[in-house]
Amino acid sequence: MNLNEKIINLLKEKNVAYDAIEHEEVKTSEEAAKVRNNPLHEGAKALIFLADNKPIQIIVPGDAKVDKEKVKAELKVEKLKMASIEEAEKISGAKVGGIPPFGNLFDPAIQVYVSSILLTNEFIEFNAGDRGKSIRMKAVAWKELVNPIIGDYEMAEKKSKKLSPPNPPSKTKVKAKNNNSIIIAVIFGLILLTAGIYQRITNPQKALDNKQEVSENKITESTESAQFKVEPAEPAPLPYKFPPPEISAKAYGIVDLTSGTKLYYKNADQVLHPASVTKIMTAVVAYENYDLDKPVVVPTKCVGLNASSIGLKANEVFTMEDLIYGLLVPSGADAACAIANIVDESEFVGQMNQKAKEIGMENTSFNNEIGLDTSEIQFSTINDLEKLTTYALKSSFFRKIVGTKEVTIKALNSTNSYKIKNTNDLLFTIPGTVGIKTGYTPTAGECLAYLYENKGQEFLIIMLGSNDRFGDTTKILNWAKEQVAL
Repeated sequence: MNLNEKIINLLKEKNVAYDAIEHEEVKTSEEAAKVRNNPLHEGAKALIFLADNKPIQIIVPGDAKVDKEKVKAELKVEKLKMASIEEAEKISGAKVGGIPPFGNLFDPAIQVYVSSILLTNEFIEFNAGDRGKSIRMKAVAWKELVNPIIGDYEMAEKKSKKLSPPNPPSKTKVKAKNNNSIIIAVIFGLILLTAGIYQRITNPQKALDNKQEVSENKITESTESAQFKVEPAEPAPLPYKFPPPEISAKAYGIVDLTSGTKLYYKNADQVLHPASVTKIMTAVVAYENYDLDKPVVVPTKCVGLNASSIGLKANEVFTMEDLIYGLLVPSGADAACAIANIVDESEFVGQMNQKAKEIGMENTSFNNEIGLDTSEIQFSTINDLEKLTTYALKSSFFRKIVGTKEVTIKALNSTNSYKIKNTNDLLFTIPGTVGIKTGYTPTAGECLAYLYENKGQEFLIIMLGSNDRFGDTTKILNWAKEQVAL
């Protein structure tokens, strides 16, 4: 059985809807998009690499390139090289140009890694083991069949292009060399210093771009009309007295709410799993749409979930208010499940997605109320979660709950009670901590939405994909305090 037949058989076996497309033979993503008459970014570019001599498959959008340095850092390998044509065809069992994003079906199977941005598409297309045969299917269905490791593997400029608003202004690129490079870099640095000495950057993405380019020994300036790229050259200093500390988080943002200044962002529009930070939206939908005194029954399906839970028992009854405490203080998955099942669960999640649209969360999708990483796509961004958190903080009820260290909730139909403690360690260690919400899954890493208010200072920090959310947040908070005090 060849690779194309294996894919078709798998799709049929799992009852997955797909379109099979036969066309002239193609060898590149550009040629494939043209013959399929579909957008290039929906194409799944399936590449074979050798990571410390071990074959792996990396999937990026058709209009993107693999960032090998990102991959090496993510996989913690020393050597990464693209397989030769002969190696790729031997590993995959298909000709280059026809290799499909199904490394799990190779003989032997290899691990598949996919850029998260590709999964923001509703559909993906790919050559299915044959240069003249393609398949178009739902991205979520492909993810369920392949079970890839999701990460950020493509060049940064492709991600920013994909997530930009519709019909963005056209940009031209100018490349300078030799002595002209140094001159342009110096002028550019002086401009940044002059502007930054008297005011903070109000465009966090520009600050992010500057920091990224420093690490790559490049300088990039983006405006609506032009983009200048100089390489190599001495990097221009950031317009801070000292830069933010290095932390483990994949993405984060910090806002000085007192002045409205966005102090610093890293990967603000990178789509990532939000884990239990999702429960902020669960709470918003619950207290905005349902009476806080309403009795809510805990369904049997909500007991014994493989997630952080309070330990509620089936058929216990609580007020909606107590369940929201159970949702936000100890991050109870059972409380979240009970709340969502007050109506049809899918209807509740639909209300979450509708609310996300209303408050401008353009790159967010919820498919469950808990924050679990499921076979469907559940993702958000720093920018979107900042919008959600800022919105939720307008409610004094929300603020009160997320700042609660310990509380006891009681069942209405029994003598059972549950003493619950907040999962946010910073409530107990940093005076001025308001709350808000922690999150963790093995895929998402450690996540945190955090608010600090003290002595006229007010900072909001959103963090995703951290190895030490409390330590990282403390470092960034201390840096922000010193910046504002300058």
